[in-house]
Amino acid sequence: MVGRLLIAWTLAATSQAAAGAIVFVDDDAAGGDGSSWAEAYSNLDDALTAMASGNADEVWVAAGTYKPSLRSDPDDPRSCSFSLVNGGVLRGGLFGDEDPTTFDLADRDLVVNETILSGDLGTPGSTADNAYHVLIGESLNALTTLDGFTITGGNANLGNSDGARGGGMWLKDCRLTIRSCTFLANRAEWRGAGLYIGRGAYPRIIECRFIGNYCNRTYSIGAGFSFLRGAPEVSRCLFAGNSATAGGAVDAGPPEGQESALFTNCVFTGNQARGAPYSSYSGGAMFLSGWARVALTHCTFSQNRVLQPYSSSGGGGALSAGVDSVTHLTNCILYGDQAEDATEIRIWTSATVIISHCDIRLGQGGVSNVGGTMQWLGGNLDADPLFVAPLGADMTAGTAEDDLRVDTGSSCIDVGDNSAAAGGLDYSGRPRISAGTGLVDLGAYEYPDCNANGLRDDDEPGLDGDSDGVPDVCDNCLGIGNPSQQD
Repeated sequence: MVGRLLIAWTLAATSQAAAGAIVFVDDDAAGGDGSSWAEAYSNLDDALTAMASGNADEVWVAAGTYKPSLRSDPDDPRSCSFSLVNGGVLRGGLFGDEDPTTFDLADRDLVVNETILSGDLGTPGSTADNAYHVLIGESLNALTTLDGFTITGGNANLGNSDGARGGGMWLKDCRLTIRSCTFLANRAEWRGAGLYIGRGAYPRIIECRFIGNYCNRTYSIGAGFSFLRGAPEVSRCLFAGNSATAGGAVDAGPPEGQESALFTNCVFTGNQARGAPYSSYSGGAMFLSGWARVALTHCTFSQNRVLQPYSSSGGGGALSAGVDSVTHLTNCILYGDQAEDATEIRIWTSATVIISHCDIRLGQGGVSNVGGTMQWLGGNLDADPLFVAPLGADMTAGTAEDDLRVDTGSSCIDVGDNSAAAGGLDYSGRPRISAGTGLVDLGAYEYPDCNANGLRDDDEPGLDGDSDGVPDVCDNCLGIGNPSQQD
């Protein structure tokens, strides 16, 4: 699906003005004082130390692979982590010659100039000697930004508490922004192999990807992202191929008050909950822990599954709402997920799930209610959304071959609730409400038909002179590829 899912990734380097003192890092540099690309640090830890000393507001990092070198425990080589600095800005995805006074960060190519933060400290390919946490941070304010990195190779398998959470990134009391980052193939014993945020979880997570993260224990939750006592805002993110006992991709913990975590324009595919011998918890993609509050808008769930080898109680191929939790689902598609009881959603004791303008496989029959409350409001469907290619040519969920856009003739087109639509762009960066009835579509992708001729815009190459997927008749800037129509 990355062929389509990468649309969001390649557009993710959104335009932002660089400000403040900048130091530079390039793993190919000889090792200077960081004052320019020619004098770049070769070690990211040196740049972070300069930032912590007040000598830099931003760190620009050239394409390459960087490994932490500073130990929190002098006797344990695996205790190396990169430490985020309160208020500091880290940017990757750079070639290594950009002039901050003139360079537009929207012009970064985050794929070609991939900037990797790796926990693979010892024997290549072996996780046994990897860093417990690739990145750590605590008490980070809203100015703190991590932008344009791949975080991989963390292995949080130390003890039973914080050492067993957050292999890719471990955070606490944070309001930072995480933008255009990929959390790839990290591990943890317990929670949040990709990203874990403890008490005070109020980050903004924008255009990120959580792929192939894995929690090891017999009982584990939220391999992609796990958070407690907060309300993160997560938008235009991909969760694919993550695996834990429950909530294969996401574990949503309780808030500090009554606020809700927000997931908007996100895609969940190919995640799995493996089940446990002493637990009937489930949720192939997402698990809401007790008292959690979550609102999902314009999200697509497909091909997630619950494996329950120990009993027949595994349910909620897409989502499981734990005791006393509250879930709002609006303008979403939950279709093609798998569970022992064939349901998309499992509601546990005293939990509440409110569903409006969603396409749910089997309709109300796709919701298993075990002592909770379901509010089935208006605008809901039980119809094949006609995904373009939910499994792709390789017939494997959560890979680059998949395409979860709805196709021509889908019942999910132009039937959403406009009042719930958050933001003007869909998962792939295209405008919402492209034509037709003037109503938004269901799911993470808007069906693009700006000239209302019944054909998908990006299937009309003869009418698209700059090949940006927007027919010339609708293009606000002919000759310049701008699929989001933002310029």
